[in-house]
Amino acid sequence: MIKQSIIELFKEHKGKFSDKWEIYLPLYEELFSEYEDKPIRLLEIGVQNGGSLEIWAKYFSNATRLIGCDINTDCSKLVYDDPRIKLVIGNASSNDTYKKIVDQSKQFDIVIDDGSHFSSDIIQSFALYFPVLANNGLYIIEDLHCSYWTSFEGGLFEPYSSISFFKRLIDVINHKHWGISKARTDILNDFFLKYHCTLDDELLSQIHSIEFINSVCVIRKALASENVLGKRCVFGTTALNLQEGFDCTSQLEHMADESAHITWDKMAPILVNAKYAITMSERDEPFSALMQLISDQSYQISQYQKIIECYKQSTSWRMTTLFRVMGQHLKRLKPMLGLIQLGWRQRSKLKVRFIIRGLLKTEHYVRLFQNDAYLNQIVRTHNVPRELLQVLVKCGHHILIIKRWWMSNTSRSNLNKHIITFLSGHLKPHQPEDLKNIIVHVDRPSKILNCIDHTFITSGWAVNLEANTSSQVKIRIGKKEYHYHYKPRSDVKQQLRLDELPVDVGFCAIPNLSIGIHRMVIEVINADNRWIPVQRSYLLHLPSSLQRLKSRTQSYKKWTQIENKRFA
Repeated sequence: MIKQSIIELFKEHKGKFSDKWEIYLPLYEELFSEYEDKPIRLLEIGVQNGGSLEIWAKYFSNATRLIGCDINTDCSKLVYDDPRIKLVIGNASSNDTYKKIVDQSKQFDIVIDDGSHFSSDIIQSFALYFPVLANNGLYIIEDLHCSYWTSFEGGLFEPYSSISFFKRLIDVINHKHWGISKARTDILNDFFLKYHCTLDDELLSQIHSIEFINSVCVIRKALASENVLGKRCVFGTTALNLQEGFDCTSQLEHMADESAHITWDKMAPILVNAKYAITMSERDEPFSALMQLISDQSYQISQYQKIIECYKQSTSWRMTTLFRVMGQHLKRLKPMLGLIQLGWRQRSKLKVRFIIRGLLKTEHYVRLFQNDAYLNQIVRTHNVPRELLQVLVKCGHHILIIKRWWMSNTSRSNLNKHIITFLSGHLKPHQPEDLKNIIVHVDRPSKILNCIDHTFITSGWAVNLEANTSSQVKIRIGKKEYHYHYKPRSDVKQQLRLDELPVDVGFCAIPNLSIGIHRMVIEVINADNRWIPVQRSYLLHLPSSLQRLKSRTQSYKKWTQIENKRFA
């Protein structure tokens, strides 16, 4: 029976998929011919679809063990009829996987590394499996062209690439002729320190030869005694030039002393440059990241400064200068009013920000606090100093006066635009691409300030046009997050003209708010799974009067009761 060559076996293979570069096949034919009929043990790191193991089983008919290793867990589904083929799932450069492989076979005659092609994995695997390579065995590393790419921890001048490591082994083979008293391991210490692996001097002395072809390195192992120059062999009977004292049986026992001519740093400049390159790169990485952060923040600050300058040049800013000065003086009067003794929790209950929107309800609250009976009830119920409530009433009177003679519809509209622009600039406005294919509308509350004297309801709708579904919504009031409930919104489906869109794209939340001012943020999740704020506003909750409760319409009370029962 005529045996097929490796090239023929690969070309006629019909089983599992196998992927090899064309130049590899004649190389394997040349290398493996002496092992063809021997009871070899083979290890292949990186089997992918498993076809090469089937071909090795055909070629090495007398092989005793054919071990394949792959980090991909899908390879565990590969099934072979040949009992000699065994698969190990895991990272070949890890100690746990190494133990599993060695349990299958203590030694290997051929090791083929066709794994991840990362320099770290290649060097770590060599340090693990070269010691278990049998004498006269072959260690083959494929696809070393990846060693020239930064995406695989390499580069043409990268000192710690896998190709640089194997080039360094050429010096290890010629260690006898260095001319300085250094061990073989000294020239590889930087690799061992970086990749947390090691090889002792005795193992390195067993490297017999290193052969390079395009993208492949072949390392042959032999006894250390077979790797020395040995005796000088002289043949023939006639010599024109013969040195005095020439001994044809002599050996090169003593290496030349080069320590006076070179230093270790000059002998291994790549090693020194590698140290410098790694040190500088480690220093530059955090520095570059810090400089980028400073640049981004400087740009944001410049944008905020432009917004503030525009705001300060507006007519409303100049007209309210007097009131800002009055506010500074009021802050100085707080200790005199006894507010300094008010605890933080109590003070936050009635913290007030008087912003222009919502002034129509201010008059009602001022009149309410002028009622002594109601004022006493608030002081007694919430343990709030009476002086603080009186300050609020005074401020309310001043705001009403301003509203009567100054705040026309046009000026109020312009001021609202400036306020929205100013707040948006300080609250990281989202870019158009952040909410691509997502539409959000908020029915309640308004964009700036909402005065609340009854049950507060936040509602709206959010649609993900790409998936034709509702988008996730997050409602934060202060430091607390409120879970919303889906709410049917058939009007949205009609408005967007999407037949597949479900009607429950609306959201509704009924939070329980304490008396005081609260900051509310409504966020939606975008396609990148990031929460993007779409609306921010302040909620000012003041207690309702009995007369206000009685004056509510019956329809509104009924609607509130239904919503409360539904989402309780």
